[in-house]
Amino acid sequence: MPGNDRSSVTLNGGTFSGDKAAILIDSGSGSGSKTVRDLLGYKCAYFDGDGALITGKRGEYMLERAVTVKDCTHEEVSDNGDGTHNINCDGCGIHQSDMLHAARNVYVVSEGNKSAEYTSSCQDCGAQTDSPWTAEITEDFTVPYGQTSDKELKVTVAPGGEALEGDWCKDGVELGDGDVYALPGDLEIGEYEYVFHAKVSRSVELHVTVTVEPKTVIPVITGSAAKVYDGTAAYDGAGLSLSLDGVLEADRSGVTASASYAFDSADAGENKTITATITELSGDKAERYVLASNTAAIKGKIEKAGQAAPGAPTALDTNIRDTSITLTAAGDNFQYSRDGEHWQDSPEFTGLSPDTAYTFYARVKEDANHNASPASGAASFTTKKSAPGGTGNSGTGGAGNVSVPKEEQEKNAAALTGKLKISQSGKKISVSWGKVAGADGYDIYVQYSDRKFTEKSITSIKNGKAGKATVQKVNGKALDLKKSYKAYVLAYRMADGRKVTLGESMTVYAAGKNNKKYTNAKAVKVKKSSYRLKKGKTAKIKASVILADKKKKQLSNVGARPFRYISTNKKVATVSASGKIKAAGKGKCLIYVCARNGYAKKIRVTVK
Repeated sequence: MPGNDRSSVTLNGGTFSGDKAAILIDSGSGSGSKTVRDLLGYKCAYFDGDGALITGKRGEYMLERAVTVKDCTHEEVSDNGDGTHNINCDGCGIHQSDMLHAARNVYVVSEGNKSAEYTSSCQDCGAQTDSPWTAEITEDFTVPYGQTSDKELKVTVAPGGEALEGDWCKDGVELGDGDVYALPGDLEIGEYEYVFHAKVSRSVELHVTVTVEPKTVIPVITGSAAKVYDGTAAYDGAGLSLSLDGVLEADRSGVTASASYAFDSADAGENKTITATITELSGDKAERYVLASNTAAIKGKIEKAGQAAPGAPTALDTNIRDTSITLTAAGDNFQYSRDGEHWQDSPEFTGLSPDTAYTFYARVKEDANHNASPASGAASFTTKKSAPGGTGNSGTGGAGNVSVPKEEQEKNAAALTGKLKISQSGKKISVSWGKVAGADGYDIYVQYSDRKFTEKSITSIKNGKAGKATVQKVNGKALDLKKSYKAYVLAYRMADGRKVTLGESMTVYAAGKNNKKYTNAKAVKVKKSSYRLKKGKTAKIKASVILADKKKKQLSNVGARPFRYISTNKKVATVSASGKIKAAGKGKCLIYVCARNGYAKKIRVTVK
């Protein structure tokens, strides 16, 4: 290489080698010849094959072996601590005193573009020339639809929290500058990436992702709901409105909900729960919302249904006696009345007058889901005419001119009923009753509870002092111990060879000992066993039963109330079918509280 001053070779980097020398300068004879040091660019130096800085080459014209040219690492550098430095380097030939640092600025962006770091150092000596900082952008976040207007994107610089000037963009479109960007309030459902470009260096590019998800809304039911019992829990939603709490006002016309409705059960009742099950959200704004729950509830009622009136009641001639008429039982769910106002479960009417016409009605009784039906058409029956000296109701005809007064019949009926019981032991049925003064005998009627009394149902006891009978057959056959039974007792006396009825008990019912479902009362309990009342005053009997088998239910599928009541003297006190005592006149009497099987508790009543 020529060594005259006109050569323009400058070495700023690279590795050099040759057969004779790495660098050789033909210096010639001119006083201005350059040395190998003079070839180096600013701050550059030679390094040997081991990477060591080559020094001490001032005035030389040749470098042997391979050398590499790169930025000098400087041998002697001192930072003065006041923004200046001294350099005295024999490698690159720089010798500076009290010179300002030459800054090298570096920006490093993190993976994912969530933060950036800035450092500045002297490119000559490496000393820090500026305070470092770290910039961080808002973390990615999710926000419900309609709630973006109060959200900001921000770049924060630490330490100090200084603003980092730059501009924001989305999808390549500039949105504005500054370190803060306020999100618009009309962002639709979706994912959006926002980019911040720092003005200090375009290499500083920070990213934040905003996800707008559907807004949660709550279904609400308002209104009133009622239907008539139809055997199903389904409801058509009449009277109810379904709304969505949380839908933005501007979207209300664009979001609708469809639902199916159902009561908590099919049974009639007040304050029942109706549940709306939302089947879908529809409308052009529906995708902006999601349900917090797909159900909502409200209270409603199922009213009892009506029932058609039954046909008029009927009665067999054998069940029409002089002081009682037993209508043909239509079923467990029927009731019967003499006046169309007062109703009873039993088809048996006692205490009637002989040879008197009575009108009867039937209806389907009220239950948990139905109102009682209207009364049936009327049916008229006439009690048997009392034979002279008696009632003749067993088909025996009259007997002279003997007559049994009504009061005496009622007294005798009370006597029979007060101690009337039906029970079962082994393969026989025992029936016991209260004795009637002047009786010559008793006819005991026993039949299965779901059948009618017939002449075959009678067991006759020709002993007026008897108070008990045993029946081993019903309808001429051995007992079915799984079935339930009914019985009543008729007291009679003989006149001219014919029976004259003195009184009849009420009908009692009992479950067979092998009945898997039902049991009988073994005792009756009352809250008060005696009452003292003034004439015209009333009192209500409160009674309960003790069951023979606590694991079974009390027999109930028969035509009789749980309790029936009978007064021994109606001139002193009467008692209603519901157990209401009414003081009629001064005196004393007994009232019997009778369970379905005849087990009774007596109550003493004194009227002052």
